Amino acid sequence: LPLDEPAPVLPVAANSGALGSALNGKYSPPAASAVAGPQGPAFAGFENNNLASSYPGTGGFISIPALGNLQGNEASFLCWIKRDGEQAARAGILHSRTGSGYTTGLGFQDAGNALSYNWNDVQAAYDWKPGFVVPHKEWTFVAVTIAPEYAVMYMGTSAGLVAATNNITHDAHDFSTTGFEVGWDNLNASRVFKGQID
Repeated sequence: LPLDEPAPVLPVAANSGALGSALNGKYSPPAASAVAGPQGPAFAGFENNNLASSYPGTGGFISIPALGNLQGNEASFLCWIKRDGEQAARAGILHSRTGSGYTTGLGFQDAGNALSYNWNDVQAAYDWKPGFVVPHKEWTFVAVTIAPEYAVMYMGTSAGLVAATNNITHDAHDFSTTGFEVGWDNLNASRVFKGQID
Protein backbone atom coordinates (compact mmCIF):
# COMPACT_ATOMS: atom_id res chain seq x y z
CA LEU A 1 0.00 0.00 0.00
CA PRO A 2 1.94 3.10 -1.14
CA LEU A 3 1.45 6.01 1.23
CA ASP A 4 3.78 8.41 -0.61
CA GLU A 5 5.63 9.49 2.51
CA PRO A 6 8.97 11.21 1.87
CA ALA A 7 12.16 9.43 2.88
CA PRO A 8 13.16 10.33 6.43
CA VAL A 9 15.70 13.10 6.81
CA LEU A 10 18.21 12.07 9.47
CA PRO A 11 19.68 14.79 11.70
CA VAL A 12 23.24 15.79 10.78
CA ALA A 13 26.22 15.21 13.06
CA ALA A 14 28.42 18.08 11.84
CA ASN A 15 32.11 17.31 11.39
CA SER A 16 34.34 19.96 12.98
CA GLY A 17 37.55 18.47 11.56
CA ALA A 18 39.74 19.62 8.67
CA LEU A 19 37.67 17.78 6.01
CA GLY A 20 34.54 19.73 6.93
CA SER A 21 31.08 18.74 5.73
CA ALA A 22 32.43 15.93 3.51
CA LEU A 23 32.63 13.84 6.68
CA ASN A 24 29.37 14.96 8.29
CA GLY A 25 27.66 12.06 10.01
CA LYS A 26 23.99 11.23 10.39
CA TYR A 27 22.06 10.32 13.52
CA SER A 28 19.92 7.20 13.36
CA PRO A 29 17.23 7.22 16.05
CA PRO A 30 16.95 6.62 18.89
CA ALA A 31 20.47 8.09 19.19
CA ALA A 32 20.09 11.70 20.30
CA SER A 33 22.21 14.83 20.01
CA ALA A 34 22.75 17.81 22.26
CA VAL A 35 23.01 16.13 25.65
CA ALA A 36 25.46 17.51 28.21
CA GLY A 37 28.99 16.25 27.64
CA PRO A 38 32.11 16.66 29.76
CA GLN A 39 32.22 20.38 30.50
CA GLY A 40 34.63 22.96 31.84
CA PRO A 41 35.84 23.91 34.30
CA ALA A 42 35.51 20.39 35.78
CA PHE A 43 37.08 18.97 32.59
CA ALA A 44 40.01 21.11 31.46
CA GLY A 45 39.94 22.03 27.78
CA PHE A 46 36.18 21.66 27.35
CA GLU A 47 33.75 24.53 26.92
CA ASN A 48 31.26 25.14 29.74
CA ASN A 49 28.44 24.16 27.37
CA ASN A 50 30.07 21.18 25.57
CA LEU A 51 27.56 18.71 24.16
CA ALA A 52 27.63 14.97 23.44
CA SER A 53 25.40 12.29 21.93
CA SER A 54 23.22 9.79 23.79
CA TYR A 55 22.43 6.10 23.10
CA PRO A 56 19.67 4.21 24.98
CA GLY A 57 21.17 0.74 24.46
CA THR A 58 18.26 -0.41 22.28
CA GLY A 59 19.59 0.89 18.96
CA GLY A 60 20.61 4.10 17.31
CA PHE A 61 24.01 5.29 16.18
CA ILE A 62 25.83 7.94 14.19
CA SER A 63 27.10 6.90 10.76
CA ILE A 64 30.20 8.61 9.36
CA PRO A 65 31.15 8.32 5.66
CA ALA A 66 34.16 6.34 4.39
CA LEU A 67 37.49 8.16 4.58
CA GLY A 68 38.32 8.46 0.87
CA ASN A 69 41.33 6.36 -0.12
CA LEU A 70 42.74 6.00 3.38
CA GLN A 71 44.45 2.71 4.17
CA GLY A 72 47.06 1.93 6.79
CA ASN A 73 48.14 0.30 10.01
CA GLU A 74 48.59 3.41 12.13
CA ALA A 75 45.57 5.09 13.74
CA SER A 76 44.25 6.49 16.99
CA PHE A 77 40.63 6.29 18.15
CA LEU A 78 39.70 8.39 21.15
CA CYS A 79 36.59 9.71 22.81
CA TRP A 80 34.94 10.43 26.10
CA ILE A 81 32.19 8.05 27.19
CA LYS A 82 29.74 7.88 30.06
CA ARG A 83 28.61 4.28 30.51
CA ASP A 84 25.01 3.87 31.68
CA GLY A 85 24.64 0.42 33.20
CA GLU A 86 25.70 -2.94 31.84
CA GLN A 87 26.91 -3.01 28.24
CA ALA A 88 25.89 -5.64 25.71
CA ALA A 89 28.56 -8.15 24.67
CA ARG A 90 30.89 -6.46 22.15
CA ALA A 91 28.97 -3.18 22.30
CA GLY A 92 30.59 -0.75 19.91
CA ILE A 93 31.89 2.70 20.76
CA LEU A 94 33.48 3.48 17.37
CA HIS A 95 33.71 0.84 14.62
CA SER A 96 34.47 0.48 10.92
CA ARG A 97 33.45 -2.82 9.33
CA THR A 98 34.57 -3.38 5.74
CA GLY A 99 32.42 -5.06 3.10
CA SER A 100 34.41 -8.26 3.64
CA GLY A 101 33.47 -8.20 7.32
CA TYR A 102 36.77 -7.09 8.82
CA THR A 103 36.15 -4.72 11.69
CA THR A 104 38.40 -2.18 13.32
CA GLY A 105 37.50 -0.03 16.28
CA LEU A 106 36.96 0.49 19.97
CA GLY A 107 34.30 -1.11 22.14
CA PHE A 108 33.63 -3.57 24.94
CA GLN A 109 34.56 -7.20 25.58
CA ASP A 110 32.23 -10.21 25.46
CA ALA A 111 31.27 -9.92 29.13
CA GLY A 112 31.30 -7.11 31.64
CA ASN A 113 32.12 -3.48 31.07
CA ALA A 114 35.80 -3.81 30.16
CA LEU A 115 37.28 -2.07 27.14
CA SER A 116 38.37 -3.88 24.00
CA TYR A 117 39.67 -2.97 20.58
CA ASN A 118 39.59 -4.75 17.25
CA TRP A 119 41.86 -4.52 14.23
CA ASN A 120 40.95 -6.45 11.08
CA ASP A 121 39.20 -9.12 13.19
CA VAL A 122 42.50 -10.43 14.53
CA GLN A 123 41.77 -12.58 17.58
CA ALA A 124 44.92 -11.40 19.37
CA ALA A 125 43.44 -7.90 19.21
CA TYR A 126 39.79 -8.45 20.13
CA ASP A 127 40.54 -11.07 22.80
CA TRP A 128 43.26 -8.99 24.48
CA LYS A 129 42.23 -7.98 28.01
CA PRO A 130 43.97 -4.90 29.41
CA GLY A 131 41.64 -5.00 32.44
CA PHE A 132 40.17 -1.51 31.99
CA VAL A 133 36.62 -1.45 33.37
CA VAL A 134 34.79 1.77 32.53
CA PRO A 135 33.14 3.31 35.61
CA HIS A 136 29.35 3.63 35.72
CA LYS A 137 27.95 7.14 35.01
CA GLU A 138 31.35 8.85 35.06
CA TRP A 139 32.81 10.67 32.07
CA THR A 140 35.83 8.57 31.08
CA PHE A 141 38.52 9.16 28.49
CA VAL A 142 39.07 6.03 26.34
CA ALA A 143 41.54 5.60 23.51
CA VAL A 144 43.59 3.11 21.53
CA THR A 145 46.62 3.95 19.41
CA ILE A 146 47.56 1.43 16.72
CA ALA A 147 51.10 1.03 15.38
CA PRO A 148 52.42 -1.68 13.03
CA GLU A 149 53.80 -3.84 15.86
CA TYR A 150 51.79 -2.85 18.95
CA ALA A 151 48.69 -1.12 20.28
CA VAL A 152 48.37 1.03 23.39
CA MET A 153 45.02 1.37 25.13
CA TYR A 154 44.31 4.24 27.54
CA MET A 155 41.62 4.95 30.08
CA GLY A 156 41.39 8.16 32.08
CA THR A 157 39.06 8.50 35.08
CA SER A 158 38.92 10.62 38.22
CA ALA A 159 41.50 8.14 39.61
CA GLY A 160 44.01 9.01 36.86
CA LEU A 161 45.20 7.74 33.49
CA VAL A 162 46.20 4.11 32.89
CA ALA A 163 47.74 2.52 29.81
CA ALA A 164 48.51 -1.01 28.60
CA THR A 165 50.36 -2.32 25.53
CA ASN A 166 49.41 -5.25 23.27
CA ASN A 167 52.51 -6.38 21.34
CA ILE A 168 51.02 -7.81 18.14
CA THR A 169 51.35 -7.06 14.42
CA HIS A 170 48.69 -4.89 12.81
CA ASP A 171 48.28 -5.22 9.03
CA ALA A 172 46.81 -2.37 6.99
CA HIS A 173 43.08 -1.69 7.31
CA ASP A 174 41.08 -0.30 4.38
CA PHE A 175 39.03 2.70 5.56
CA SER A 176 38.02 3.64 2.01
CA THR A 177 35.03 1.32 1.51
CA THR A 178 33.04 1.67 4.72
CA GLY A 179 32.67 4.50 7.20
CA PHE A 180 32.35 4.37 10.96
CA GLU A 181 29.46 3.87 13.33
CA VAL A 182 29.51 5.67 16.65
CA GLY A 183 27.65 3.75 19.37
CA TRP A 184 27.34 0.46 17.49
CA ASP A 185 29.32 -2.42 15.99
CA ASN A 186 27.14 -3.27 13.01
CA LEU A 187 27.88 -7.01 13.00
CA ASN A 188 24.47 -7.42 14.64
CA ALA A 189 21.74 -5.32 16.22
CA SER A 190 22.65 -6.25 19.81
CA ARG A 191 26.12 -4.65 19.82
CA VAL A 192 24.84 -1.20 20.81
CA PHE A 193 26.31 1.13 23.39
CA LYS A 194 24.28 2.45 26.32
CA GLY A 195 25.25 5.88 27.60
CA GLN A 196 26.77 9.05 26.18
CA ILE A 197 29.71 9.56 23.78
CA ASP A 198 31.67 12.72 23.02
